[in-house]
Amino acid sequence: MSANISKLPVGFIVLVFCTTGYANEVCVQASEGIKPIGSSWSMPAKILTKETAQDAIVLYNWLRYIDDLIDDAPSLQEAQKSLQLSRSLVDRIYSDLPEPDVLTAAMRSLVNKQSIPRSLFDSFLKSMEMDVKGVHYDTMEQLEEYCYGSSIVIGRMLAKILGVKDEAKALPHITAIGYALQMTNIARDVKEDFDRDRVYLPEEWLIAEGISSETLMDDESAPARMRVVKRLLDRADTEYRKAEEGYIYIPFRNRLTVAAAGRLYEEVGAVIQKNGDIHVRARVPSGRKRVLFLKTVTKAFFSGLIANP
Repeated sequence: MSANISKLPVGFIVLVFCTTGYANEVCVQASEGIKPIGSSWSMPAKILTKETAQDAIVLYNWLRYIDDLIDDAPSLQEAQKSLQLSRSLVDRIYSDLPEPDVLTAAMRSLVNKQSIPRSLFDSFLKSMEMDVKGVHYDTMEQLEEYCYGSSIVIGRMLAKILGVKDEAKALPHITAIGYALQMTNIARDVKEDFDRDRVYLPEEWLIAEGISSETLMDDESAPARMRVVKRLLDRADTEYRKAEEGYIYIPFRNRLTVAAAGRLYEEVGAVIQKNGDIHVRARVPSGRKRVLFLKTVTKAFFSGLIANP
């Protein structure tokens, strides 16, 4: 799962876009440059200003490139090399050295424009290093540490792009949406990750249900496995509610997109629970996405008029 950018198809999607699955068309390698908004972005992207959307695309493309660079490595040794290369690219962003490619050049411009601190990228790379070293979390606290680098710091980057007001007050809500999105990702991808020798569900939760990371996908473990997944989704639902309380800190126009993105991704958890297991990857049908998008944007619009007379 690496840092889960691919699953924040995921994440304000990144935390706005990636979480809703609208960013798939712009997943590119650095050598290919930056692609424009694809057709499936049409609903949420039209709400944003062109400048905000383009800044989000740059952020997503660069993070996705780094994620793929490490996650697609054919061996542990190559993954470690890719991680080192990623650190060197971050060094380039925060230096006056010539940029190695157009995408890193765009990220340097974005970092300078939005005053994104180096510490956020360092935390992001730390989460990827955790994946490279092996994925196994004994406690929820350890999983939360992983979520910080793989999701929450991305939300903090995007908060700057979205023009979040009073970032200090908004931070608990940014943290909440980061947890919610990543926990939804983990619940959705239990089987896929297990097939790649990765288990993100806390071992202490598995043991409490009488199973383990080794027996997670055994047929007889299905009821217990689903109880653990539901427990994680319940935690995600709590975090979604906390996040909604902080939407007021986002400028009105951008708030509509964030509200829609969060609601669409929350629906993934509902699909998982409806399916009753995780052998089939949960997907929200296109028609259902459109309905949820329109309902959420309408609700956010009118509540926003009250908050922003």
